Amino acid sequence: MVRKMLPGYPSRVPPIGNSSAGALMPQRGATVWTIYCRPSDYPGRWAMRGYEIVPGVGVQRHDAYFVAMTLEEIRSKVPPGTCRVGRAPEDHPVIYECWVTRRA
Repeated sequence: MVRKMLPGYPSRVPPIGNSSAGALMPQRGATVWTIYCRPSDYPGRWAMRGYEIVPGVGVQRHDAYFVAMTLEEIRSKVPPGTCRVGRAPEDHPVIYECWVTRRA
């Protein structure tokens, strides 16, 4: 299922220096795919949203997001060529894991 907006969830990703994804971020930026477990607006479901990390600009949230019934189903939406970085201690409790696609 593809949706347009995921209200109530971060419009920005934690600063790169404070995240487990920080070491993976190249100078050209990256896309971070965040998987949420049972967010309040989709109880009992999984959701995934993408964020563009643009050096010198900041974080830009994707317009589309995905909702699924299982972790396996939502992981099937993660684009090929990504690297799982898990979660950082400061992440919101509904964040299950993050995946990073580095720009060449």
